[in-house]
Amino acid sequence: KAILPRLFTLVKNGAFGSAAESFPCLVPFADLCLQASPQIADKIHIGLMQSLWESLVSARVARAGDEGTCTATVRAYFECLLHGWQNCVAGGADENQVAQRVDELTAGGLIPCIDALLIPDGRGSTPVPGGRAPLLASTVKCIELLCSRDELNVARPYALKVLVTRLQTCRAVLGGACEEEEEEEALALSSMLCAFKRDGAGSVHVFPM
Repeated sequence: KAILPRLFTLVKNGAFGSAAESFPCLVPFADLCLQASPQIADKIHIGLMQSLWESLVSARVARAGDEGTCTATVRAYFECLLHGWQNCVAGGADENQVAQRVDELTAGGLIPCIDALLIPDGRGSTPVPGGRAPLLASTVKCIELLCSRDELNVARPYALKVLVTRLQTCRAVLGGACEEEEEEEALALSSMLCAFKRDGAGSVHVFPM
């Protein structure tokens, strides 16, 4: 536990310029930590994702304009989220603990990405300097993996419930409604994320499905 605050500080600061080299090691390191102390699962994944997000939107990354750094940060973010879902039963968690853990991971990890991509500026979205393109691609891929990867079977129903609720809210803001089953709906709505384009001023438009 003593090492986690220092790790999170390192990540928040973009590994001090070595994100592309350092961030791919985060999930293997988290895996080693969980093998030694399964009870820290709740802390390590949320902590890493919060730190990675802070790094992504920080002035440091914005000024650098380094596409490689942004891509490495976004990739590490989703790797941590997927690893957290996959290890939702770490430490012998019971069903209620699993549900709570997955809800926290999804609400704290995936939903900020959905909001940043779907909610128009001025309605609570978080700008992602230099990172929207990799964030968009990775968010769509993450939803597809959630719906298809066998090792996420335990986390899937809880994560989908949180995800679909938020996507429906976003779509209600933007217009339209959904009636598909949850898994089909999540996949269908993830395709909506692909329907973005930017105009010359950098604004984002969503086209109806």
